[in-house]
Order: sequence, then C-alpha cells, then structure tokens
Amino acid sequence: MTKTLTYFSQKGGCGKTTLSIMTASYLAYIEKQRVAVIDADGQHSFYLARQKEQKKEQFFMEELKKYGVDKPYEVFACNLGEARSRLIELYKSNNYDYIIVDLPGTVGDDEIYNIVCSINYVIVPFEHHAPALESSLRSAVVVTKKLKKVNGVQIKKVCGCFNKVPYSQLSRLRQYIQPINMVGFDYVFRQVIGDAPTISNIDKCCTYLPPAEQFLAQKDEKLNLGGYFEELMEVLS
Repeated sequence: MTKTLTYFSQKGGCGKTTLSIMTASYLAYIEKQRVAVIDADGQHSFYLARQKEQKKEQFFMEELKKYGVDKPYEVFACNLGEARSRLIELYKSNNYDYIIVDLPGTVGDDEIYNIVCSINYVIVPFEHHAPALESSLRSAVVVTKKLKKVNGVQIKKVCGCFNKVPYSQLSRLRQYIQPINMVGFDYVFRQVIGDAPTISNIDKCCTYLPPAEQFLAQKDEKLNLGGYFEELMEVLS
C-alpha cells in the first residue's frame, strides 16, 4: 500500500528540501522502493535540482547501475492548488510505494492544510537553537491539534526530528527528546542528524544517487544519517 510523507515546518532553512531529497534517494536506491516526489514548494528547489542533474544523466545512470537500479524516481513540479489532486492521482495509480511531498515553509495557507491532511507521515525537522525550535514546535501543535481533528484526515503520525545539529551539541540534545515528545508529537526520532557544511554537495545530496555511503555508515556519528534512516524505516513500517 502506498505511503505518503512530507517534511513540514513554518520555519524556513530547517532542511526540509534537503531531507526530502535524501529520503527519496535512500528509499529508491537503497531500499529499492518505487518513489515519486511532488515538489509543491514555490521555489521548486527539488525539481530544479533534478533538472540540473539531468545534464549529466548518462554519468548518473552508470552510477545507478552499481545499486541495481534502472531509472531514477519521478519528480513532479506543481503549484499548491494542483498538489492535492496530483497526490490523489499518484496514490490511486498504485504505481508507487512512497510519495514524498515537498511543501513551502508556512502553515498559514488553507491549501497547505488540505494537502497535509492527505499525507500519512508528517515529519517536522527542527534545529537545536531556541527560536527555531519554538517555531517548529508551533508547527507540530498546528498539525496535531488542528489538522488531525479534520474528518477524513489521513495523518497517521506527526514526528519530530533534530536536524543540522553541531557535533558538539549531539549528546546534550538527546536528553530533550522525551520532553519534546510530550508537546504534541506522536513520535520524536532518537537519532539526531548532525550538521555537515558539505551535505548539499552533489555526491551527498543528489536526486540521482543515494546519500554517500560514508554518511550512511553507523560509525559516522557526526552526521548519523544511517541511524536516522534505519529509524525512519521502523516508523514507516
């Protein structure tokens, strides 16, 4: 059965699109799942990344063969008004295991509410410093208290995750996961994603390739992507 997922927050710059790219690429190229992405963010950063990478498609396709993958996942660009109908269309096609929706960084648009209500797993990424964290928590409250009460809502879990955290703060932040979980999240990831200035480099965050193997290794405690994705698969199961 198709599962739908979005990284959602009213705080810009918290890593929604980067996480969406890495998650889609991980699911498609490591887990060998059928994935589609709907880019409904006005900037269309996800879709533009795919368009840019298509100029080197032959190179990427050769690399993909190493992972036993024949083609990249599909990326659709649309505006907010079209996003929900596109989501329903792709869902009903039964052609995908996962559909990921990349949304703008705002919770003030009724159209966004309608889209989020149609998504199974809503993950709110938040950074370690207070202003960003407070903004992200407000996003969670909006989803859990307003959206989940709508008749016919498809949301199964609203999750929170620490993202872009300096290595020096990783251990300290883990003690706050349980208190934050009580704010309104259904689940808060135990695995904290570290900050990496080079994470957006093409060999680490690419729509044609999975995240770099060194960042998926459990021994890489600074970034901890491997731990995060293992926990994500448990959450989505």
